[in-house]
Amino acid sequence: MARPATTVIAFTVLLSVLAHGLTADPLAKRYGSRLAPPQEVPAPVTPADIPERRLIRRTPTHHPPKA
Repeated sequence: MARPATTVIAFTVLLSVLAHGLTADPLAKRYGSRLAPPQEVPAPVTPADIPERRLIRRTPTHHPPKA
């Protein structure tokens, strides 16, 4: 009795995944062009534009032994 229900559920999920996978990119491009105004392309970031970061080394704090 559960076998037909399982088959229908699996087939529905499979079709849903297939439909969403095929339509996601075209619909996103169509919606995206309506929602967001066109933006200028920023200049690429070069390594000289990124500040150098260094690790901060801390000296370990020694706790007195517990008696």
